[in-house]
Amino acid sequence: MFIPPVWGIPVILVVGVTVVWYGWWADRRATARANAGYTAQSEVDAATGGTLLDDERLASLLGGLGDALSVPTRTTSAFLTVQPPPGHTGVPAPHGRFAALDHPLVLLADADLADPVALVPALRHARDQGRPLVLVARSLDSGVLDTLDANARTGRVTTLPLEASPEVIAQLSELTVALPLTTQDWQAGWLPAGAWGATAAWVADAERSWLTLSA
Repeated sequence: MFIPPVWGIPVILVVGVTVVWYGWWADRRATARANAGYTAQSEVDAATGGTLLDDERLASLLGGLGDALSVPTRTTSAFLTVQPPPGHTGVPAPHGRFAALDHPLVLLADADLADPVALVPALRHARDQGRPLVLVARSLDSGVLDTLDANARTGRVTTLPLEASPEVIAQLSELTVALPLTTQDWQAGWLPAGAWGATAAWVADAERSWLTLSA
């Protein structure tokens, strides 16, 4: 049977303590990062919704859809919180419930987003700017959608997550002047100034988006 030398025992103890300490530190760091962008479930349960546009501004947005640029996108019903105004018969018009954002920031991901923690820098920036956020990616994992829904419902950051094809993402990059980010960019938390785009307004239903570009 092999018996380690006497000096080996302190080394093993030091290495073991170091591994345990690093695990504790990494867990604390991850928790702090998550808390900066996430919302406690108790807050979500007590929330009633995000920011709403007044009737006059909403009517103005819908009335301008005929001049807006339209692209195919997809989103879930959780983010479609606006009911069509009574008597609205404009063409084009959203089908059923829809989302309407005034002067949103725009982020594009030429990637499949699956890590909610990667959203923290984007959510923090949008919150600091006091503006809603449109996030378009090739696909969005349920954990990412849950995080965005929690932030929107508690009024932290009003968000509209959308899925779109690579071709549509490239088109949106030209329209909003937002640089599409890769999976590696998101994982590294790299959000350069060129990544951010903007529009004067963004309206979307479950299958389509309408963009009113900034003047």
